[in-house]
Amino acid sequence: MKPKVPSSLLGLCSGVVLFFSGSVFAAQPSAEATLFFKDQVYPLLKTHCIKCHGGEKIKGGLALTSREALLKGGETGLALDPESPVKSRLLEMLSYRDADHEMPPAGKRPQAEIDIFQKWLELGAPYDPTLEKTAVRTAHVETPSALEDRANWWAYKPVREQAPPKPADPAWSAHPVDAFLAKSLAGSGLRPNPPASRAQLVRRAYYDLTGLPPSPEDVARFVADKTPDAWTRLIDALLAKPQYGEKWARHWMDIVRYAESEGFERDNEKQHIWRYRDYLIEAFNKDLPYNRFIVEQLAGDEIDPPTQESLTATGFLRLMQCDDEPSDRLQAKYDLLADNVQVTSEAFLGMTMGCARCHDHKKDPITQRDYYSFMAFFHGLKDYGATRNTPRLWAPAPERARLNLEQTRKLARLDEDYQKQQNLLLEWHDRTRPPSSQPKEGQVLVATEGGLENAWQHTIKEPPSNWRAENFSPKNWNASSSSEAAAGATVWMRAKFGLAEIPAQFYLDLEYQGNTEIFLNGTPILQAQNLPKGRRSIELATAFKRLLHTGANFIAIRTPAAESGRLPKVSLHAGLSALGHAEKMLRGSKQAEQAELNRMAGCDLLGALKKAGPDWLAEAGRPVGIPISAAAEDGPNPAPLAIHRRGSPQNLGEPVEPAYPVILTAAGQAPTPNIVGIGKLSSGRRLALANWLTQPENPLVSRVAVNRIWQHHFGRGLVPTPNDFGHLGELPTHPELLDHLARTFVQNGWSFKAMHRLLMTSQAYQMSSVGTQNSLEKDPENLLFWRFPMRRLTAEELRDSILLVSGGLRSQLFGPPVHPPLPRAVLETQSVPGRGWPTESDQETARRSVYVHVKRSLSVPLLAEHDQAPTDTSCAVRFVSTVSTQALGLLNSEFMEKQSQLFAARLRKEAGEDTTAQIRHGLQLVLQRPPVDREVALCRQTCAKLKDELHLTEETALQRFALIALNLNEFIYLD
Repeated sequence: MKPKVPSSLLGLCSGVVLFFSGSVFAAQPSAEATLFFKDQVYPLLKTHCIKCHGGEKIKGGLALTSREALLKGGETGLALDPESPVKSRLLEMLSYRDADHEMPPAGKRPQAEIDIFQKWLELGAPYDPTLEKTAVRTAHVETPSALEDRANWWAYKPVREQAPPKPADPAWSAHPVDAFLAKSLAGSGLRPNPPASRAQLVRRAYYDLTGLPPSPEDVARFVADKTPDAWTRLIDALLAKPQYGEKWARHWMDIVRYAESEGFERDNEKQHIWRYRDYLIEAFNKDLPYNRFIVEQLAGDEIDPPTQESLTATGFLRLMQCDDEPSDRLQAKYDLLADNVQVTSEAFLGMTMGCARCHDHKKDPITQRDYYSFMAFFHGLKDYGATRNTPRLWAPAPERARLNLEQTRKLARLDEDYQKQQNLLLEWHDRTRPPSSQPKEGQVLVATEGGLENAWQHTIKEPPSNWRAENFSPKNWNASSSSEAAAGATVWMRAKFGLAEIPAQFYLDLEYQGNTEIFLNGTPILQAQNLPKGRRSIELATAFKRLLHTGANFIAIRTPAAESGRLPKVSLHAGLSALGHAEKMLRGSKQAEQAELNRMAGCDLLGALKKAGPDWLAEAGRPVGIPISAAAEDGPNPAPLAIHRRGSPQNLGEPVEPAYPVILTAAGQAPTPNIVGIGKLSSGRRLALANWLTQPENPLVSRVAVNRIWQHHFGRGLVPTPNDFGHLGELPTHPELLDHLARTFVQNGWSFKAMHRLLMTSQAYQMSSVGTQNSLEKDPENLLFWRFPMRRLTAEELRDSILLVSGGLRSQLFGPPVHPPLPRAVLETQSVPGRGWPTESDQETARRSVYVHVKRSLSVPLLAEHDQAPTDTSCAVRFVSTVSTQALGLLNSEFMEKQSQLFAARLRKEAGEDTTAQIRHGLQLVLQRPPVDREVALCRQTCAKLKDELHLTEETALQRFALIALNLNEFIYLD
């Protein structure tokens, strides 16, 4: 039978909360009431309820095996009305009146039984003490074993020193990786493969470390180098290339679900988040120690002192999807925090903590209390939705002071010119137009001072980060015209206004100084800094009209208070300002009048005024420093956090404080973290978490990290589930090797490059990928690594290799993303076709794929078809699919057509007009080895048929050969 899960209450047999109050429920039950329970109620509970609410399962946190447990209740809210028991929701759940009120799920009980429950409730829900018992568990989900038993799980044990074994084959004893693998292979009757060819090795190393193919000259040079250290020198040379960071940053971007847009319907751009991608590239290139890498991403704003790099690193906390108009804003807030908890725990700890958001983890020793105690480390973060358009500006302190002063002076000059031009035009307007024909003032939408219903409310105490959100309630905000703050102190202001219709024009009268932000229905319409003291009327752009709607609207401002603590004078009006009317009149006046005013102003007055507004707004909004999408907190004291029953922030349980998962603490109890506040800026909680994660004795962080490095060199991790080291993941195939690498990783200063060298200098890495019958029969999945795994190029490697071979790849590092041309059919998949995907030239977009704009609602077909990482959640392992659209795209897409033309042009330029020379050179570029004569002859034959049978020109036939060459399996597959 289909299970029923009601939304309002899970009912008697699915987690009903019974909360009794009042004298009738507190009184000692009579003998008759106790007998009624024993004879009438208990048989029904035993038959229909206790299986889920008192046996092996305690669903909904409710036990029905004792009065104490019943009165304690469960998770889903009030189930009994003490004033009127017959109106209790418990009885509603038994009623089967609709799909949300069907309990027990096996079917509706007869009315006589429902009457028994009703009478029981009216009697005060008495129990017979002789039938009461303590429930087997008080947890509300079934768990596989007790916490103390699961503490013996391999992943939670300390990382131990593992001395490499002594294999029988001395050739495999010199390197620790080889020694561990040889032991496992010998025990299974397997032998490791012989070495790969030197040409295969150089191609393997280039792709693994840079994501790009070697040139034919690179291959020939390595093949000819017979010195003993040729291989290690090649590895070091590749690690020193800037392309190394581009390749390995992409691996990390998969894990942290990197994207440059917000998702959902509008999928707006995440401004400046691409700097986080550049941070990753630079971090890998300079071999930033992994422990520092973790600290900067989790708490780069809390370290002392923060740097541009560390602030940029906190983009890690701003990568999630974000709904810009959620139906439940409170739920949306915690969805964002839950996303950070999930990615942090999976990326660094290999723990699926997200499973414990609604209930204790079903398989791993992670309780709901663990989950929300972990979330408490992030609870002080400013809400992303409220800060999406307010980047943090970075500049060194001395430089920042100079830039601020420079901008203030420039704005003062613009103000001075504007005032002169404005006064001249207004004086002319007043002289020329009789008082009787003066234009009517526009409707006042928001008044400067009190007295109107739509006047300002304000506060001088920093409000929560969602203070400008539409549903924010400014409780205890002042409604007077005085801010009660010192001059220049920050004041937050809000005002509501109603519209029967959207005005054709509207403007803002603004008194300003310092840094000022103005938001209309939550969207910024002015973000200015370093403003000199001044005042002006700002005609709001027509584009801002889309922010308005009929009915209730609101405007919000963050600005310094004026002198003597007075609020700055700000008002919003429908219609044209006085200056707007004067400009309109001047445009319609005689040429002689216009010429006279231009002479007095010393410029084209209308042109100057038309330019003055945009110039001032552009300069006022120009970032002083580098804009960074950085994490920040509301202050040093985050709001309290409680357990969310069933994951709902509307249904709060016990309060929690920041604490580490119990299973990962030495004494089995989460200690109070050593948290030190960061002045007035931040709580210091995330820094405490990062410092705990990076302690060498943490059993998971180093294991998870080296497993990921191994995965990207050997095709599969020693733990095949890199994000899950728990009971739902797979066991490690070589646990001793994993621990040896983890300890070595920490001892070598958490260095990624040192781990690359260690793994790549093993014989295991240098093995051939060819299969043998005996080994394939015994270990077809290569679980014991008896051969090196063959693999297809990743989506990014494939596109980058095509661009490189065709001769069009630009090697520029860093910078804003590029937008390769997309087919119209792809652009039209959006709600607004092509939104957020500007048109750029092929030359501009011919950069490595790591720089291609990652938009959640649009994908470059070549990348999407070849299993680009998803962006909705952490991608630990990419799927590798083989479908027909991959071949079709590589043969028939517009991108491949252009690249094959470029490739053909390159062959003509570098090999001359001889067809054989062109083919030989083309194959060598694609295969990274000299082609054999048979391969050249076959391609010559193909070109001849294209010309003779299809009557293609020499140029077109070469382009077709170039396209075929870019589709060869040896080009698309590694080894």
